[in-house]
Amino acid sequence: MHGPAKNRLHGYEVGWFTLLLKMEAATEEQLRAAQARVAQAAIERMEAQREKRRSRRGRRESGE
Repeated sequence: MHGPAKNRLHGYEVGWFTLLLKMEAATEEQLRAAQARVAQAAIERMEAQREKRRSRRGRRESGE
């Protein structure tokens, strides 16, 4: 059997933000803002990786 489910964009365990909310370590608004920042950072990393692959492919196809 597999381990705990992981988010596809980052390695946070399922329920991590819920736990912080229940522990009153942060407000829901703070957690939603943090979640949005984490998701945006993951999107930016994926876009940078895609651009890097495109750049390498373009150099190969142009004969460099």
